[in-house]
Amino acid sequence: MRITETKPLQAVVIRLEFIKPFASVNRAEFTFKPDASGTKVNWVMTGPLDFMGKGMDLFVGMDKMIGPDFEKGLASMRREAEADAKKRAEAATASAVPAAPAAAVPTPAVAPTPAPAK
Repeated sequence: MRITETKPLQAVVIRLEFIKPFASVNRAEFTFKPDASGTKVNWVMTGPLDFMGKGMDLFVGMDKMIGPDFEKGLASMRREAEADAKKRAEAATASAVPAAPAAAVPTPAVAPTPAPAK
């Protein structure tokens, strides 16, 4: 697996070289879009589908074969992202805590100045 392209806050593209169960080279792409509840992540994998792959897709289905791995990977990504966001928020809160307000300094009472003697 090798990262071949990144677009900050938009996408990450990875080259995947499989050895088992069949040798192949595929492209995986993660795309990120802001969403009302956070960020929507799409994970797409593309590559050649040889005769054996077509047979497996016909009888088992790629979603059934790879889908659980995608779900597991996306759940792991979510846990890591949420843990990182929590850590960053805690650090920001800790550094942004205002200093305790200074104690009120009483204003000294000023005695009236006596009138000059006549």
